Amino acid sequence: RGIHPSVVTYNAVVNGLSKYGRTKEADEFAKNVTADVITYSTLLHGYTEEENVLGILQTKKRLEDAGISMDVVMCNVLIRALFMMGAFEDVYALYKGMPEMDLVPNFVTYCTMIDGYCKVGRIDEALEVFDDFRKTSISSYECYNSIINGLCKKGMVEMAIEVLLELDCNGLVLDTSTYSDEKERVNCHMQVLLFTFEKASLCCWE
Repeated sequence: RGIHPSVVTYNAVVNGLSKYGRTKEADEFAKNVTADVITYSTLLHGYTEEENVLGILQTKKRLEDAGISMDVVMCNVLIRALFMMGAFEDVYALYKGMPEMDLVPNFVTYCTMIDGYCKVGRIDEALEVFDDFRKTSISSYECYNSIINGLCKKGMVEMAIEVLLELDCNGLVLDTSTYSDEKERVNCHMQVLLFTFEKASLCCWE
């Protein structure tokens, strides 16, 4: 009696509902409280997991109308949501606009961008982000895994090998568990091995 729950308590409820696929209920609950960046991030994540495009769009609009400043976590969640919707121009604009918001991309940002572009075959955009990633001091084998997989899918095996060698030089290990299925993993590795064998054979005949 006389005790009012804090936004932390409300966010815990929103998070709990979203985790169990009840994001719409969480959203309705959140409308009755003063939402913050964590509230909106949780809702966006929940709607993305449920592939609820309308929920994402409505939450994004409410976030913008509320004038809440995004943090890097929310940017990452929103980038993933936009990829799910196929809104690639919005993804790029958000990524490039991060410095203006005084936000620095982290390894999750780079991995989400690279993996998102690779999955839809937009390898040029993926390579652009990968080059940005290379210029940082961030060490992440996930980013390397994503770009290697994307390059193999495009048949760009020579470049995939160069990235693989760079991965090894940086003391990182290729994690094959990141491939979506066993066939994909085997196909990528067979391409790399075949290309390496062909190069070695040519050297022997020279």
